[in-house]
Amino acid sequence: MIQKFKKTPFWALVSGLAGIVVFLVALLVLRFIAGHTASPFLDGFVSLLFASTPVIIIFSVLFMVADVFSSFPLPANLPYPVFNAVASVLLVTFLLSMLQYFNEYFALGFGGVLDTLTVILIPLVLVVVLIAGYVAIFTGLSVREE
Repeated sequence: MIQKFKKTPFWALVSGLAGIVVFLVALLVLRFIAGHTASPFLDGFVSLLFASTPVIIIFSVLFMVADVFSSFPLPANLPYPVFNAVASVLLVTFLLSMLQYFNEYFALGFGGVLDTLTVILIPLVLVVVLIAGYVAIFTGLSVREE
């Protein structure tokens, strides 16, 4: 039988903060590399990451807060799907902006599709993550009661 690792709130906080610090250090290293190479693609990509840094930090913090809430027992873990859903929407928004950058850089020609996809995908992600989170909470509750 495999034991499932139970994450504590402190461990969720430490791992989330460590992930943010690692991202920021990697971003600085990428900025240094992009500044010393003659690659317009890398320079544009690093500029996109720098412009998106506040969004990346916000969804990382939201995922971390959701992780902290998910480590609590039932009445206290109810907010975690909401934090997960909002963070997932921000993550999808960031990924769509990366796709937009690749579309513009490589002239792929699916810019109009991205606009339509954004309108459909963002509410869909919000609803699916919310439903999946609450289903996970309540199915976990029924398993614990047995």
